Amino acid sequence: MVKPWALVRAELVDGLCQRYHCLPSKLMAEDAHEILQILGILALARGDGLPSEERQKDEIKESDLDFQMRTLR
Repeated sequence: MVKPWALVRAELVDGLCQRYHCLPSKLMAEDAHEILQILGILALARGDGLPSEERQKDEIKESDLDFQMRTLR
């Protein structure tokens, strides 16, 4: 079953607010694109959601991180 978008958004905002100890209004004032890129980079570093199941969780391709870092600039 797929979660409704409103629930996914609420969980994301709540989780980020708890992580960074801020109110949702402060979080929502930030650049969402940059926040999502940072979360994507962290997911790559942790091994979450890697495109190839053949890769082990602790293995990170440098090209993946290079691409993410270039998109942050």
